[in-house]
Amino acid sequence: MTGRLPWTKMLATHSIKLVLAESCTCGMVAAQLGGHAGISQFLCGSLVVYRASSKQAWLGISGAWLRTHGEVGFATTKKLAQQALIRTPEANLSVAVTGHLGPNAPAKSDGRIFIAIARRQKLISLQVVNLKKKSRLARQKEATAAVLEHLALGLRKLDA
Repeated sequence: MTGRLPWTKMLATHSIKLVLAESCTCGMVAAQLGGHAGISQFLCGSLVVYRASSKQAWLGISGAWLRTHGEVGFATTKKLAQQALIRTPEANLSVAVTGHLGPNAPAKSDGRIFIAIARRQKLISLQVVNLKKKSRLARQKEATAAVLEHLALGLRKLDA
């Protein structure tokens, strides 16, 4: 729950069939949503594409594209969201997340995540979030909360 409506009601209001492409959250967003009764009517699945080889094999993103754009960032997160929709025909909304949670992340991007929400043929939003927590697990939980909050905001945008 986002503190407002249960996820099932929010997704039902917009007739959403959701697919996720999760990198740094490693499936935590899907697990969080999966705790809500009735979510199977709306959640098509989650692709945990933690490694470049998974992004390539499961979402059809070429190695050359990843070398050019990187495995983390706005362009890649947008591409993950778009490809998740292509690979999941029944879905009409996707959310993707990438980021560097450390340790050993590049200093300028340590603790930074990127979130993309897309509909077919249309990007709804891109967001960058600088996480405040320091440990890896705490960052994964914080990133998961940020993704869910961004999803809730994206759904409210559909009302506008």
